[in-house]
Amino acid sequence: MHFIKVLTMFMLIVQLAIINPSWALERQIMLRRQISEVQKRGNLSFNDRINIAVSIVIKQYPHAELYEVEGVALGGPTKDPTKIDHINVVFHNVNETTVMINETSPGNFNPPILIGHPWLDDIKIHWPMDLDHANRLKEEAGFTNPYKTVTLRNPLGPKPGNPLLIFGDGSSQSIIVDTVTGNVTIGK
Repeated sequence: MHFIKVLTMFMLIVQLAIINPSWALERQIMLRRQISEVQKRGNLSFNDRINIAVSIVIKQYPHAELYEVEGVALGGPTKDPTKIDHINVVFHNVNETTVMINETSPGNFNPPILIGHPWLDDIKIHWPMDLDHANRLKEEAGFTNPYKTVTLRNPLGPKPGNPLLIFGDGSSQSIIVDTVTGNVTIGK
């Protein structure tokens, strides 16, 4: 019985390797492992939810790259990152197309939607900082007002930089945390 399971898994991996490049397969296996670990833990962080969105999208669009995440506190302004209870995630895809996925409840998403034009003004995101840490840095810098939105993006210009977590309160001013350096600034 064990031999049959191993043989079946081997055949599946060979089939997937033929259909998908090896790097896409490695990404899929890694993300599945991460998601199952998160699901065992129970409560989902902002980053966990983004990783779930990424895993869903790359199953259908293996070359999609994370471009932007918009999180919203549906209950109104908050000082608590766990109250960001809805996210929309945007991906750059091949042939200048865009893929979007919308969270229906924490960790659950509608199917991805392919849009026939590119998403502009952002570049691919690799972010090493979670929302809780960015929130602490923001507060340590003296910015303690509640926020209603959090956007993770790496703006294209005026010059390329690091991915940013941008806290918005609905006014024209936002608080920006650089996810690589930890620098906190005021934006407009």
